[in-house]
Amino acid sequence: MKMKMKTGILLLFTYLQTYSQEIMIGPRYQKIYDARYVQIPPIFPFGTDSCKHYYFTHFKGFDALLAKAFENGDTAKYLRIYFSFIVDKNGFVFDTHFIKITSTRYAKSIGDKTLQYFSSQTQYYERLIHQMLLFIPLWKPAIQDGIPVTCRVIDFLQCWVGITKQGVSSLSLTNHVTNYPVFSAFSKNYLGHYVNHLQW
Repeated sequence: MKMKMKTGILLLFTYLQTYSQEIMIGPRYQKIYDARYVQIPPIFPFGTDSCKHYYFTHFKGFDALLAKAFENGDTAKYLRIYFSFIVDKNGFVFDTHFIKITSTRYAKSIGDKTLQYFSSQTQYYERLIHQMLLFIPLWKPAIQDGIPVTCRVIDFLQCWVGITKQGVSSLSLTNHVTNYPVFSAFSKNYLGHYVNHLQW
């Protein structure tokens, strides 16, 4: 009986730890909720598609992403760039961070694999994620118990990396919610200048 009680207390404590945390913001601590567990998560006011469009058009690392993936033989796969940020109770975005880059064969797969060869470029992608989100519009804040709260969001960009019939490396970006292509790029030398086509 005591063992069961201890297990229950441990599980409850673990749940509470993942539900929210406190971080120092300015001169005092502020509770930060996890977007996965709040009653109403933060919402980009112009819709999911517009949010992804903003990500795609403000992320400047696709040249390096494509070159590294091709160098390591990761073609005919989806690549995901994971990142996080905080949306405060007033809708401002801050504390942006790059998390990892993964690959998967299927657009909606939850079993993606972390690509370790990108770990040496963490600072580079950290800077790109910060630049990407620097001027993102205000969000509608998360709601918990009827009041706006500060919340951490984890999101990702997803793109398809393949080889075209002409033998050139290609990059096709997709909205990971609808899986529709939103952008494609081609490079004759796997680097250089892309011919970009927005498909929104």
